[in-house]
Amino acid sequence: RAERIGRNFKTGKNIQIPVSEVAQLKQFVLENKIDLTIVGPEDPLVRGIVDDFRAEGLRIFGPNKAAALLEGSKEFAKEIMGAAGVPTANYATFYNKDDALNYIRDKEAPLVVKADGLAAGKGVYVCMTKKEVEEAIPETFDRFCSKKVIIEEFLQGVEASYIVATDGKRIIPFPSSHDYKRINDNNEGLNTGGMGTVSPTPHLTKEQEDWTLNNIIRPVVDEMRKRGTPYTGFLYAGLMVTNNGIKVLEFNA
Repeated sequence: RAERIGRNFKTGKNIQIPVSEVAQLKQFVLENKIDLTIVGPEDPLVRGIVDDFRAEGLRIFGPNKAAALLEGSKEFAKEIMGAAGVPTANYATFYNKDDALNYIRDKEAPLVVKADGLAAGKGVYVCMTKKEVEEAIPETFDRFCSKKVIIEEFLQGVEASYIVATDGKRIIPFPSSHDYKRINDNNEGLNTGGMGTVSPTPHLTKEQEDWTLNNIIRPVVDEMRKRGTPYTGFLYAGLMVTNNGIKVLEFNA
């Protein structure tokens, strides 16, 4: 909540409403006549905060519930990438532990195991051994109460992040960045929601950024619009820069 002090100076005030409480947030915005809401966290987006606010005629910047599925469901994101011709890791989807464990019997590690839904950046297991894969599968189903689990090929390379703002058609790129997500030094240990960020990243050249915009972001934005669920707001592509080119690890809303 911003309050104008003097002529040009503004200050912010924290409001004690959890980001998951969409109804309370909407009531606050209505009562305080807030002109514009910009949504950062993915949880309220997946819950449909944009749909609720727009139904009240409130201005809000972010994807609606259908478009936020790009982060809310990794399987949906893979489907969109397939339709848009966007490069990503090969994968398979499983609805129970037994099928997933049977699938990996004749597979070689490393493999990546992912919870399909939101997990605050912690629902990804990069498994370097077969034993780690066997442990990660039940852990993913149980710990994150995931109804679906994705098992995908391990991509070797360096990670980078590419973020844009879009109204569903026009796209404005932001400076590139890269995260440090593994909990231990030397890029080891479990994934976290983030241990630090560098921006702009030295891992992407200007040519690679242009390629990402034209071959990843634009096709996905176009595909979402064609489906009648245009993506508006900030769209974040988690990339792996490999020897075989740039591939998408995930999208964040």
